[in-house]
Amino acid sequence: MRSMLEVLVPCFVISVLYLAGTRLWPQRGVSEMRRAPATAPAPSSDMPSNWIDCVYTEPEPRFWTEYGSGPGVAVYGFPSKGGFYVLRECVGVELDFLGIDRFENTERPSKSDPDWQAKEEAHCDRMRRLGAKWFETHRDELEFMFFRTREDTDPYISFGWPDGGGVWVLNTTYGRASELGTGIIYNAMNMEERCELIKRLGGIFYADPSDCPYLNLD
Repeated sequence: MRSMLEVLVPCFVISVLYLAGTRLWPQRGVSEMRRAPATAPAPSSDMPSNWIDCVYTEPEPRFWTEYGSGPGVAVYGFPSKGGFYVLRECVGVELDFLGIDRFENTERPSKSDPDWQAKEEAHCDRMRRLGAKWFETHRDELEFMFFRTREDTDPYISFGWPDGGGVWVLNTTYGRASELGTGIIYNAMNMEERCELIKRLGGIFYADPSDCPYLNLD
């Protein structure tokens, strides 16, 4: 009898502890789940208590250019004032002028480089010399690209920068550009040849580029 009690008593004690544990542990878990973190903001009448505050941040752009199917390639620049510049369908002469590799994607300067911002600004400056367009956000760029129809009356501008200084500018409309055959400009082998073609098509030369009303050099 004594030996039987020695077996049954420990079993009874273990069973009681097990049952007590199954009742206590779930309650403990629920209380811990309901307890708000010390850093959690107090709920307000404007925001539900289960609201998760998430802010989407655009990833940091890695490249100035990334090649796709073409023709040409879009070149981007990111000035310190914010937003970004874009030049679309850039071809060899323009890429050479910008110092962009004509056959490989070009990465932006690494922020580990102490002069990265100065290099970025210099890149944007050269883009402006070719008539780059500035956008504040990517949404603005998309709206410009997909929700705007190009008309024959829209301005067409092409720039050429000769080695001797100054700038050649052809300012017309897309309708007139089609009549002039301005597509030959894209066949120039270098910037000097491009300037000669702009001159042939009726372009105007500005000895001081700051006098050109079609350039934004700031």
